[in-house]
Amino acid sequence: MLESRVEDNEVHFGDSMTVTFERTLRVPEDGQAHVVPPGLDVYPLFMVRDYADRVPSSWRDRGGAFIPTFAREALWISFSGRWWRPNAVRVGVDGINAVTGRPLTDELATDPQDYIVVPDQPWLDAYRASDGSVRQFAARLPGDLSTASPSAQGDHSILIELAVFEPAPGRFPDAPPKQRFYPEDASCAPVQAGNPCEIAVGPNGKMAQRLCPDPYGLETWDGENPGTFCVRLISPGVFREITGEEPPPSPISVDDYNAFGLPWLKPYAEGMPKPVKSPLR
Repeated sequence: MLESRVEDNEVHFGDSMTVTFERTLRVPEDGQAHVVPPGLDVYPLFMVRDYADRVPSSWRDRGGAFIPTFAREALWISFSGRWWRPNAVRVGVDGINAVTGRPLTDELATDPQDYIVVPDQPWLDAYRASDGSVRQFAARLPGDLSTASPSAQGDHSILIELAVFEPAPGRFPDAPPKQRFYPEDASCAPVQAGNPCEIAVGPNGKMAQRLCPDPYGLETWDGENPGTFCVRLISPGVFREITGEEPPPSPISVDDYNAFGLPWLKPYAEGMPKPVKSPLR
């Protein structure tokens, strides 16, 4: 099994791949195209094992990490890997496959393709929900439970599950060759690792995923021994209950939303310092 570990807020899968969770702005679901910044910083990861006596038992069973997120934030997932020896990655959100919107399964599939290939696809900035809509990875706003069911603990945390598959033996070299190669039908091969600069928009102005087809084929991947890691997006309140501390402050402000022409909503003010009133004279 491919081992996973966390170093400096990066999730490493053996020497194969690295994953980070990048903080960005929340895009309103108004049917319009919106440009968002490439990433404001990397989210800090808090390990479940460090709070084993304070987290729900279901968290202890699965381990992983958790991230406190404010209402004004969203995240995208950044992947980096070996160009000469790629990986297949399956992403789940609360038991739903992030690519297809169908129930999460243990096996990879191609009809439709339910995984991405890294580093051919260096990021995932949205996921498909069970109702077919495409959404950002973001905290739920008050009263919004449409993305998935609340957890058994009622905390409405969002569970992101990663499964990383190595290529089958002999498919790719074990060490980098002198010249870079691409399969003949690798339409996404020229993509360079980097950051998304806008949320993709599909027909009728709805959010759309940007997915790179697998140029190598399903038989390329060893489906028996994936490396796994899960991350929970939790509210600041739940973070305080678990850790007894205040969540790290968010760098996102009203100015960031104004700079990118995005509307600022009342719930986004959660956790921001309240303005100091001037004394009456």
